[in-house]
Amino acid sequence: MGWFSGSSTSTPSAPAPAEPAATTTAFPDKSRRRVCWAARDAYLACLDRTYGVDAPSADPQGACKHLLAEFHVACPGSWIKHFMQKREAEIRDRKLGLRPPKQVPPPPPAPSAAV
Repeated sequence: MGWFSGSSTSTPSAPAPAEPAATTTAFPDKSRRRVCWAARDAYLACLDRTYGVDAPSADPQGACKHLLAEFHVACPGSWIKHFMQKREAEIRDRKLGLRPPKQVPPPPPAPSAAV
């Protein structure tokens, strides 16, 4: 029996693979992208305020862990990897003098207590 023989031996065919879940492979829509970017910005701003603008993207003391958890929920894993690599590249470029120094963002305003 060759590859192109006309034999009709019936073999059970494997079932077709199921469609992947929309949340795992679908590109996030505009509103989900905005949520992701807001979570990213909040996490990176926390890192900058806590450890300085040229500190690594890791959070050794866990000061920003609640924001990191939100970041992981809001963004696809490949995006998180990209954002962290981009941050590391920007830090490296600033240290080499290829980019101007980054300014530390001001802390978010504290909610005022109405009396």
